[in-house]
Amino acid sequence: MESDEEYMSENILKISEKEDKNISRKTLREIKLYKKAKEENFKNSKRGRKVLAEEKRNEIMGTKIKEDNIGYKMLEKMGYKAGSAIGKKGLPFKIILRERIS
Repeated sequence: MESDEEYMSENILKISEKEDKNISRKTLREIKLYKKAKEENFKNSKRGRKVLAEEKRNEIMGTKIKEDNIGYKMLEKMGYKAGSAIGKKGLPFKIILRERIS
C-alpha cells in the first residue's frame, strides 16, 4: 500500500474484506460480547433506567398485598378491611378561604 492511497479506495476496501474472513471464533465472540454489553449499558442508561423503573412500578402496583405481609397485618390492626379504601370518606379538614377587600 502506498501512503498516497485514499483510505476509502477500492484497494483498501478489498484488503479489509479479506481480513474480515480470517477473523477467529474468539474474536467474533469478543465482538458479540462487546455489542451485548453496549446494549446492556444503553438499557441501564438514564433513559433506560427510567423506563425499567416505570415497568417495575406498574408490575408491582398490579399485585395485591398478601395477607401474611407484616404491613398488611398492621393495616388490619388500624381498621383496614380488604376491598375498602383509606381516605375514601372525604377531606380530612375543612378548607377556609378568606377574601380580603382592600
